[in-house]
Amino acid sequence: QIWSRDMFGMRRWIALCLAFLFVVSGSPNAPLYLYYSSLRLDNAVYATEKSLESIKQDYSFIRNCTKVASNSTPIDGTVPLYTYFSAQYNDTANVATAESIAYLKSKNYQMIGIEGYIYPSDFSSDGLPLKLYWSEARSDLFLTGCTADEQSAIAAGYVLRGIEGKSLMLMRAGIH
Repeated sequence: QIWSRDMFGMRRWIALCLAFLFVVSGSPNAPLYLYYSSLRLDNAVYATEKSLESIKQDYSFIRNCTKVASNSTPIDGTVPLYTYFSAQYNDTANVATAESIAYLKSKNYQMIGIEGYIYPSDFSSDGLPLKLYWSEARSDLFLTGCTADEQSAIAAGYVLRGIEGKSLMLMRAGIH
């Protein structure tokens, strides 16, 4: 009798664990990929197939930066990460804050889509901060959540414009 009661408890525990894994995997995250165009001197991050298709010829893959909530399953409390393009600057920019969107519109950037969803910068999460950098020399806005990319941007003369939000990837010492 004791064995069958414990076995029932064990089955329930396993079922709860499997249900948790199903729920977690049921809200897919999309990787946010960093690409660079040596022709345009442009850094850009993309998560959607549509965006990736549009850049195949001009851009080279650099790395998987972080994760965002996919367009098909935004998570409560997240905001859109927009992609804008400027023909004048030949620049692709990824932004989420009202301030950055207003800035891009004042410079005649056109919105071309949503890459995914991120947490606002004031949201209490341990997500990686997504920092927006600007290079006057290259006329390039560059969003990153990766320490190595930040260091490269600063070494290339980029200046921090602000934090657009937080990714879904958690901060871990030495990982980002």
